[in-house]
Amino acid sequence: LHGEAPAGGRDTAGAANAAGMGRTTAKTLEITQEKDIATARLEAWSEAVRIGLSKFTSVKVATAVSELARNIVFYADRGKVELRAVTDASGSRLQIVASDKGPGIEPSRLAQIFDGTYRSTRGMGKGLMAVKKLVDEFHLDTAPGRGTTVTCVFKGER
Repeated sequence: LHGEAPAGGRDTAGAANAAGMGRTTAKTLEITQEKDIATARLEAWSEAVRIGLSKFTSVKVATAVSELARNIVFYADRGKVELRAVTDASGSRLQIVASDKGPGIEPSRLAQIFDGTYRSTRGMGKGLMAVKKLVDEFHLDTAPGRGTTVTCVFKGER
């Protein structure tokens, strides 16, 4: 993530950490319309490739980010996707944080989403469940009226 950030994005490249053991870079992409989904997908794939994740993992990254950005556009109208790449002695990993200030998800609906019985009016309702299966780490923070934040991590092989 060096150089100029794309339209709607903010490049916040970091330097080596205080112990000199690694490097962290971050990019924030604003998600407000459908075309931002494709931009986020491409940026995520590019970042995964740049930090040395496998081709297979890079495609999983792009797919997950596409699903998360789509959820922002369709259910919250606006939000952001942050790409945080870390390279250190333990390898490379890419953390994705997708957040919005939308309506949030009711606990009963969340249970339906993860047991596979939820059917969205805008699609199949399988996006979050699919993202959870694609990633190495997954965390969802949501509540009605508070919005939703999904944090996930993809790890490279070392």
